[in-house]
Amino acid sequence: MRQLPGIASGLQGTVTQANRLLLPTDRGYGEHSRFSRDVDRLMQQLNDAARSLRILADLLPRHPEALVRGRASQGLQ
Repeated sequence: MRQLPGIASGLQGTVTQANRLLLPTDRGYGEHSRFSRDVDRLMQQLNDAARSLRILADLLPRHPEALVRGRASQGLQ
């Protein structure tokens, strides 16, 4: 659990680097190519995963029981 914030931060850094690396593919494959759409979808999914990890890393120190019980409907956000 202690490593979770670092993992989330590292994942966000990886997403940023991957975005920079893949940005020139629009020039090579075309902005509206299937490859470009797949890369855009992949980057969105990676961003969503990083966001979810950041939320989890923020939630668990305050509510460690959430690992066992899940999120309560009382708004543990």
